[in-house]
Amino acid sequence: MKKKMTKRVTNIIVNINNDSSVPKYNQIEQSISNDIINGKIKEGQRIPSITELSSSCSISKDTVGKAYKILRERNLIFPVLGKGYYVSDNISVL
Repeated sequence: MKKKMTKRVTNIIVNINNDSSVPKYNQIEQSISNDIINGKIKEGQRIPSITELSSSCSISKDTVGKAYKILRERNLIFPVLGKGYYVSDNISVL
């Protein structure tokens, strides 16, 4: 069965607190995972690329890449080569 994926990038808001003791990549990961789990970002929706998000948040690509790596390991998002990152459709909340 083919996964239903949207081409349009989902606008997400990630607030980074520079004064927080929580690393920026964890803040990004927590913000996106909360939006996914709470249904603000739906299954199959495309999220901003690493470059897009790093540019809009004025942080390094490495920082966003770390956050996306954690989201992939948690099976919340998956990459599609040449297309971007999408929200998984098999999300299970513990």
